[in-house]
Parts: sequence; structure tokens; C-alpha cells
Amino acid sequence: MEPNDYQDAIVGQDARGDIAAFAAVTLINKDQLPARAELFAVTSPTWRGRGIGRALLAWQDARARQLLVQVFGDLSDAPASILNVVDEKLQDRRRMYIAGGFSAKSTLLCLSRSLQELPADFANATGQIVPASSLEKSELMKFVVSERTSLGATADQVRGWAEQVSDRMDTDLSLALLEDGELKAVVLVTKEEGLRLGQEEADVQCQVTAARKPKRGAALAELMSVICDKAARQGGQRIALELDEASKWALDPMLTQLKFEKVGARKVYSIEL
Repeated sequence: MEPNDYQDAIVGQDARGDIAAFAAVTLINKDQLPARAELFAVTSPTWRGRGIGRALLAWQDARARQLLVQVFGDLSDAPASILNVVDEKLQDRRRMYIAGGFSAKSTLLCLSRSLQELPADFANATGQIVPASSLEKSELMKFVVSERTSLGATADQVRGWAEQVSDRMDTDLSLALLEDGELKAVVLVTKEEGLRLGQEEADVQCQVTAARKPKRGAALAELMSVICDKAARQGGQRIALELDEASKWALDPMLTQLKFEKVGARKVYSIEL
């Protein structure tokens, strides 16, 4: 990856010249405010516990601030943040971020279920199902931001992520639910090889979910039942999605009605600048 105004990365090599560590910084909201830089890092298991993680984080923190200044100017008073998502099981890394001044913002639960041998009546939709791509993009983004299931994320964070996903979504499986012409739920789906949600390997990934009150859980479950059935008919093996732990209205129908299972969790950490 070549460094540019919006991203940068470094690698660490061992004595043999093999890559033992990698860290990246990406400026997400490069064209809008508030500005957000996201971090990613990985260290070879044989090199963990030697202070490599702290060194990578120190570089990432400094580089993220540099990128923000380069893009928005050193006199800017615009709101900005640095964000990272950490697997809940990685206690040492979570403690490292807290020690570095980051605060836990939310917990994302990864839910998954097999798409094999679904019941014949699994799809249960009473409303009108349409492709999400048939909606005006401005209408789609407005709905996703206002009715999002990621309660710990800001509106701008959700918009930035949804716009990224919409550019690469599977147009056949990304669907919307309408009732009497009113938009009730949206799920944007990708089928990216090798992508993991939480710790789950799934060939069908529900990247963005949103549903409108008052029957948000029922609307989301209705739409997800159709997506599961359609993905299974296309040969999909496993479907996964992440929901904010605080979104009980969304979690309950996924677990009880559609028989999804909790397979992992990730903590969202952020530092406000």
C-alpha cells in the first residue's frame, strides 16, 4: 500500500526478513466532518508480549494525527476522532488501548447461522421486498443513519461506513422492506471472499442493518428471513451480521425467531481529539 494523504502503513521484519508485524492508519471521513481515522494492526504470535503492540500504537496515534492535520489543516477546530475495533477476547490489546487514552464506545455482537437445510417456509415477508439499489442513494443513506442498529456510532460514522458498503454490496441480496410504500428496513449485504465478521467466517455478510420504529425488530427479522432464504437458494453456506449489544430490539428476533447464534464480540474504542 502506497502512503498518500489518506492512509499509511508500516511493517516490522524479523532477523530473516519475514514480516512479523503490520500497522495501518486510514482516514475515513476525508471529505466530510467529523473527521475519523481508523487503525488496524496485527503482530505475529511469536513476537507478541515484547512491546511491539505498544510501539505500533504509538506510531499509529502519531500518524493519524499527522494525516488529520495534513487534510484538515493545523488550525482546524473541526471534531475528529481515532477509532479501532478490538476482538473482545484480546484482553491485553484492550488494556493497551485504554492505557493509551482510548475509551470503549460500544460492543458489537457477531451473530451467525448456517444456510443449509433451511425450512421451506423460512422466508416470512408480508411487506414488499425491493432491491436496496432501487432506492435513491440519498434516501437510503438518510434512513440508514436515522434508523441504524449501531447505537454507539455517530451519524457520520454510520454514513461513511454505509457509503463504503453500498459501493461494493451484492445487489441481489441487499434488500429493503416497504409497507404501504414506506421504508421499514434495509440490509446491505456483501459476499467478499475471506472477509470475517467478528471471529466468524461467512460467505454472506450483512454489513449494514437499519429498521424503523415502532416494530423495528419484526421488520428486520422479516427482511432477514428473505435474505437468508435467497442466499441459501444461491448456494450460500453461512450468513453473519453484527449488531450493537444495546440493540435488544434487533438482537431478540435474530436469536429467537431466526435461530442465529452469538459467535463473537468486538469492542469499539475511540479517542476524541
